[in-house]
Amino acid sequence: MAVALRGTAVAGDRDVARVTAGARDLAGAQAFASVYARGAAMRRDEVLAALDADDADDG
Repeated sequence: MAVALRGTAVAGDRDVARVTAGARDLAGAQAFASVYARGAAMRRDEVLAALDADDADDG
């Protein structure tokens, strides 16, 4: 989703690399790759709608 909002992936950011590695370790490489690809393919309006829905769930 972040790629869709920013328009580009963050390359060389150590914090992003650390969080990405942690998420990949938790989810497994295949699951992470699948979810990452789905998020990266989202349009900006889809990302914003998903974030709004998540905020509504938090109540």
